[in-house]
Amino acid sequence: TFERSEEARAAGLSLKRSRPRPAQRHAEVHCLLQVPVLEALSEAEILVVELADVGPGFSWAEPCSRGCMQLLMKYGVRQGSWTDGRGGLVTRPFRHEPELDVP
Repeated sequence: TFERSEEARAAGLSLKRSRPRPAQRHAEVHCLLQVPVLEALSEAEILVVELADVGPGFSWAEPCSRGCMQLLMKYGVRQGSWTDGRGGLVTRPFRHEPELDVP
């Protein structure tokens, strides 16, 4: 972000793009934040559903590999399921990796 509109223009950005965007939280992180004691997740399962932008249906909702997947593995979530964008679910077991250094 820029303090003044002149700085944004000098960087080749419009005023609209120079404003901060609202924070966005992934569903997996939101779910983990609801758990009072993360160690209680041992052997837990998670289901992630992403609604389609247009019309009734579901989008692909696989956890991102760099953050969400690592958090689920670090805290011992046993298995994850997510919508596949074609009306079905994909299920995958997770390996518990308590020593992961998650960004």
